Amino acid sequence: MTRNHFEKQSAVDYEPFKGRELDTSKQVDLYRSLDRDDFVFSLRQGGLLVGHTDNIYLRNCTMHTGIEDQQRNVHDFVTGHIVDMCEINEDSHSYSLCNNPYDNKGFFSNILGEVTRAEHVWVVDRKIFFKL
Repeated sequence: MTRNHFEKQSAVDYEPFKGRELDTSKQVDLYRSLDRDDFVFSLRQGGLLVGHTDNIYLRNCTMHTGIEDQQRNVHDFVTGHIVDMCEINEDSHSYSLCNNPYDNKGFFSNILGEVTRAEHVWVVDRKIFFKL
């Protein structure tokens, strides 16, 4: 079933990793989990993987490209604060956010070009959206 990307949903529904808790009052890094067969995103706080999700809403977002850590390569990720969907203004225009995690070229919109910051970013039904 296809959902409207403005359908009311909770701020984050995630699968904890190793029992770790997600602190929704702190920034989170969101990146595509490439080592899983399903289409999910990993959530990282304080340098630790805390869980996985396929549905999340973030505000005050910054896109990062080409970051490598000592354990695994994480090429591109979004940093932001978790919010409820109701905080996103449905009346303003949203765009689809594209990213190929294998080409190390960052995030882009087919309409606006490269995207480095956004007021809101959200993931719903295997798609990433943003608002400036």
